[in-house]
Amino acid sequence: MASAEAAYNKGALNKDILVSMVNIYNAIGEKTKAEICVLQNNRIIKTIDESGTGKTETSPICVITAGNMMTYAKPVMMMGNAFKQKDIKTDDSCILTEYSNGGINLFVKCIGCFNF
Repeated sequence: MASAEAAYNKGALNKDILVSMVNIYNAIGEKTKAEICVLQNNRIIKTIDESGTGKTETSPICVITAGNMMTYAKPVMMMGNAFKQKDIKTDDSCILTEYSNGGINLFVKCIGCFNF
C-alpha cells in the first residue's frame, strides 16, 4: 500500500494511478478514499473532454501525460497507412502534436509533460 500511495503522491493526476488506487482502496475496504479517487479521475476526464475540439492548432485537446496523448491519437493511427505525426513548437513545458491520417487531423497538447 505504501508504494501505491507514493506513486499517487508523485502522479496524482495520472489516470492509470487513480484507477489502481480505486481498486486498492476498494480491496481493503477504504470506500471513502476510493470514492475520492473516482471523483478525481472523473474530473480529469471531464476537464480533458472540455479542453478543446482537437480540430485546430488553437483548439487542441489538452492532456496531462504522454500516455493520454496516445489514447487520443490511437483512433487516428488506426485509420490507414497515411498516418503522420508532427510536433509543433510551444513553450518549454508543453508538447503540441498534430496527428493526421488521410484527411483527418487531430491536435493534442500535453500540458507539463516535461514536469513528470
